Amino acid sequence: MSVTTKGLKYLSLVALLASKTTLAAECFAPSPNLQKEGDDYYELKKTYQWDSDESKLLEDIYRALEGDWTGHVTEFECFGSDKNPRKKLAEASVEARITESTNLLFRMSTEKEYLSSKIVRNEVYHAYNSRILYSGTVKPNYVEGSDRMHIANARGGARLQEAVQSISLSGEQVSITRLIYINGYLAREEIYELTKDD
Repeated sequence: MSVTTKGLKYLSLVALLASKTTLAAECFAPSPNLQKEGDDYYELKKTYQWDSDESKLLEDIYRALEGDWTGHVTEFECFGSDKNPRKKLAEASVEARITESTNLLFRMSTEKEYLSSKIVRNEVYHAYNSRILYSGTVKPNYVEGSDRMHIANARGGARLQEAVQSISLSGEQVSITRLIYINGYLAREEIYELTKDD
């Protein structure tokens, strides 16, 4: 994948769409799953398992998603405090390769070129890991799930990270949203708008 050779033709589209992109949830807003589950949210007692009908729908979605995609991503990072939140915006052209790993695990490899800095980053994202999946919804052409895990802090202790990831597929277009909650409160959002390559 090479953003520098293919990404330029998408810059005008990026500018148009990114100007319309807004943060779907407010910085430091509580996770809907925290609001629903209360203190049980932090316990990580029982993972969610897709049933047979959901698994079939997932397989259909993954089959349609498999391949190379190009488009843009808008990222919001939350800083400050809940009383004085600040958002840092970053926009990038992106090329992605989507595959299904084992056990209905979604995998997306990305190469992103940030529009302001021209920095290029290669990142890999996973979603719907059966070992850390704690809620899920799947319909034709749509899936959403909550992956949760404890992550060690550099200075000791640990924090709970929840990634609520949704995929909405429409023909050759896909929208992928990643909401990252730390200890139950929104810290980051990523919105991908991608078109399948010919």
